[in-house]
Amino acid sequence: MRLLAVEVTIFSDDIPWLCILRIRYSTNLKIGQFMMKKILNFATVTMVMASTCLSSNVNAATSIGNSLIALNPTLGWGEAAQSFTVPTTDNILSQWTFALDGSGANYKFSIVEMNGGIPDVTQSLFSVTNPWGTGSQVINGINLALTPGAQYAAVIDFLGYTDISVLYGGDGYSDGNGFWGDVSGGNFWNSFSDLDLNFSAEFVSRTNVPEPASIALLGLGFAGILLARRRKA
Repeated sequence: MRLLAVEVTIFSDDIPWLCILRIRYSTNLKIGQFMMKKILNFATVTMVMASTCLSSNVNAATSIGNSLIALNPTLGWGEAAQSFTVPTTDNILSQWTFALDGSGANYKFSIVEMNGGIPDVTQSLFSVTNPWGTGSQVINGINLALTPGAQYAAVIDFLGYTDISVLYGGDGYSDGNGFWGDVSGGNFWNSFSDLDLNFSAEFVSRTNVPEPASIALLGLGFAGILLARRRKA
């Protein structure tokens, strides 16, 4: 038996992407023709099943943030936070951007629960520690599913640094406000309802994550093709 080609066709139409893999092969078989067809048909169906699940659609993102241009650097605080309200349509937080100044060593970015109207650093849902940098700091790959309409907070811990740090502006975001804390890692906050950190956040309705079972199915399909080619030899 001779394997002629493997074709990959992708269709996308407001539904999860569908990958269809078609395998063309010759029919000039002399020995084991029926068994070869069975193996290749099984491999084809298996790969179609797997490829259907490997990708998922991601709807257009919803963005929130402080729209004001005039910004000021934080000075003399150990940490800062911004509360926010999750959009009702897109509830998976995928990216957060804020601005830094100064010359600290590292900072810790976290998404935490709100408790009694203030950020609760003991209830962290996501956190990452990055090297300090000036200008825009983009936190990618958060992929955190949150409750639509609920409030959470993004916390930037300066990890012992108390000089010029995160930038903030006036009340340019109406569904949350800025908080500042004296001590790094502390849970005592000063709330300023007329101030917001300089930030933007992006939410999507779905993440694009392959399922382990789909990957296993795809591997099984390729195994069927290899078995058929060995049988030919």
